[in-house]
Amino acid sequence: MPQWLYQFGRSPVLSAVELAAVFQRDFRRVPAAVVSREFLIADALGADPAQAIGRLGGIPKIAEVLQTGRWPDQGKLAHVLADTVAQASAGERKTFGVSLLPAQHVHRANKLGLAVKRRLLEQGFRARYVSSDKQPLSSVTVEREGLLGDGVELTVAASGDEQAIARTVAIQPFAALSKRDYGRPNRDPVSGLLPPKLAIIMLNLSGLGPESIVLDPFCGSGTVLQEAELMGFRHLIGSDVSEQAVHASRDNLRWLRDAYGAKADDVTLKLWPMPFKQLPGKLGAESVDGIVTEPFLGPPIRRSTNPKVITNAVGDLSRLYNDFLATARVLLKRGGALVTVVPKFRTGKQTFRDLHLRTEGFAEPELVPASWGVPKRALTYGRPDQHVYRRILVLRRK
Repeated sequence: MPQWLYQFGRSPVLSAVELAAVFQRDFRRVPAAVVSREFLIADALGADPAQAIGRLGGIPKIAEVLQTGRWPDQGKLAHVLADTVAQASAGERKTFGVSLLPAQHVHRANKLGLAVKRRLLEQGFRARYVSSDKQPLSSVTVEREGLLGDGVELTVAASGDEQAIARTVAIQPFAALSKRDYGRPNRDPVSGLLPPKLAIIMLNLSGLGPESIVLDPFCGSGTVLQEAELMGFRHLIGSDVSEQAVHASRDNLRWLRDAYGAKADDVTLKLWPMPFKQLPGKLGAESVDGIVTEPFLGPPIRRSTNPKVITNAVGDLSRLYNDFLATARVLLKRGGALVTVVPKFRTGKQTFRDLHLRTEGFAEPELVPASWGVPKRALTYGRPDQHVYRRILVLRRK
């Protein structure tokens, strides 16, 4: 079976955990892997890398491993890369880029890339090296420069003393993801927007299949519902206390079906304006297989925000989330999955405030095999400059 290199996104632990969940769901096993802070090498997720990366939220690039070995001398490594480019790049002019993992200084990558170019010129080829001010090369650069077509991007990934040379075969569909985020007819940035990539990750972490009944009780603009529909889920329920949000979800899902040619008949969708506490009366106990959602994250927090505001927010949100957890216990079937965003407030450079949650009646599943060596820590999603992080909580109903 081919080996693929999966490059991690901005939240490496979350990327690794998502991969483990997808392997377990689709293949009933999690394979052995070479795991680094910035990438993972494991079996291919099927025959079509473009299709595989389209259903992953936390992986920006997939590369096929061509060879492994030890090349401590940059000159020898440049020769190997040049020979690989000569074979892999179509046409008389060899267009290529080089990425280094773990990420190296741009100067080092450019030095290696120019050495590869010189080697190609010595072999009689015309050559064009694609440089960038970032390492590794971004998906945008790879697409814009044609490195998935006639050109080639080679990644040199080091783990311990071993190195792997891999050719990029798929990139995350960033334009489509942006369209599903910013191109929808209804967006509400004031109340907060769940990124489509994170919705995909959360749906994958649920481990649920297409015939599962999935509920989003804080559906907002419908991001979880739209990504679930694109992923093939057939039984979807959405609700929100805001009638305006339910209308927005309905409009966005109608737009999605028009944009992607999806057939409404293939999906059973129920949407209600309703507080989450009323859902057990509407749906009944043990009525859904999974809940995937992002509840209210609290008031906007800035660097200048009074600490008392954060303290009050933690208290208010803890009560809201504990009420939600109690309701989720009623709604979920035994063994059902709950994947929810929980706010995590930054109070200093390295200090945070978490909500006080009661998770009785739930179990925290093992999300990744110990052999992968992934650090056991809270799953968080956010930029370093954010004041409110998203913590991803994954639970199973006992």
